[in-house]
Amino acid sequence: MPLCIKEKNFSWLNWLPLPLSTCEDVPRRYCTQYGESLPSTFRLKVRTGYEFSVDFDKGKQRISGLSLFYKHFGLKGGESLVFEYCGGYKFNLFILGVDFAEIEYPSIVHHFQTCQPVPVRIHAGGWKFSKFISLEESVLDKIAVPTGFVKKFPEIPVRQNFMICNGQKFVGSYNSNDNTLNGFGHLRRLLGVSDLNIYSVLLFTYDGGHVFQTTIFDERMVEILFPPLGRCSRGVRGNLTVVETSLPVGERLSFEITVKPFHMYEYCHGVDISMDFFDLVIEWERKDEITVYQGDRRWPLEIRKRKNWKRTTIHYGWIEFRDDLELQIGDVCVFTTMNQSVKEFTVEVRRAV
Repeated sequence: MPLCIKEKNFSWLNWLPLPLSTCEDVPRRYCTQYGESLPSTFRLKVRTGYEFSVDFDKGKQRISGLSLFYKHFGLKGGESLVFEYCGGYKFNLFILGVDFAEIEYPSIVHHFQTCQPVPVRIHAGGWKFSKFISLEESVLDKIAVPTGFVKKFPEIPVRQNFMICNGQKFVGSYNSNDNTLNGFGHLRRLLGVSDLNIYSVLLFTYDGGHVFQTTIFDERMVEILFPPLGRCSRGVRGNLTVVETSLPVGERLSFEITVKPFHMYEYCHGVDISMDFFDLVIEWERKDEITVYQGDRRWPLEIRKRKNWKRTTIHYGWIEFRDDLELQIGDVCVFTTMNQSVKEFTVEVRRAV
């Protein structure tokens, strides 16, 4: 039986000991939940396209066949491996160096493969670093970013958004003076904990812009899959797990679009929504639909995202919306949430002078 599709990206993390072992333990909790679903042999794939098979001993709860992989990637011990299930009995394998930042991968594939290495791009899955939490420190609001990660991203924007696996999010910041991420008091409040020391590892996946996906691991180095929190509820559509969001009572968000000449074309190829309205944009799925109302009129508008939220556009529905409201170049449309929903809006048109 394959792993449950709604937990397709369920992960575990291994810290490589000194000296390296020829086998790696699979956490007991992972084996308890999914061990019977895994075959005795499955595949691991690195970002370069390097792919190889490992043997899984269900009784001993360990995998073997990693020695050549260690050699090819120059691993000595002290690094960390992140195993992320990606379907079809395959795991994506990410390598974090001894400084806990994701390494610069050598451009190689396994010698049994005939394909060429894949260029490793930041926006293809983001870039990772981890924070191992010790009992001696109290993690309340800030987390240091590894030097190697800062060198790769020397101009991280100050304003940052953090997301955990159930879709909950909070706003934080990056301080370039001491290279720290700040705002984790919000995460503590979301999770209902006094500090983050009850967890073992925080894994951050950065999109290169304004988003850090935050994965939390327990003491067994297994990802914690949090139930819906706060204002999120989870539902299933077909084979996809969908996170539905609504706003707390009284909270309203808005975005604006100023009509440009190319918005008036007969065939419009998308109307961009500015990243100034990121707090709202992040609530939508990669392909979504919002509904706009004015009086007794109603327009469904298709939303599409590209490149990890770096570009969000309105597609189908814009031309009808534009023509019905007789929009002209320079008009400003102000869309404001209604009914505590991030997918229902009223619209006000401010006419160009």
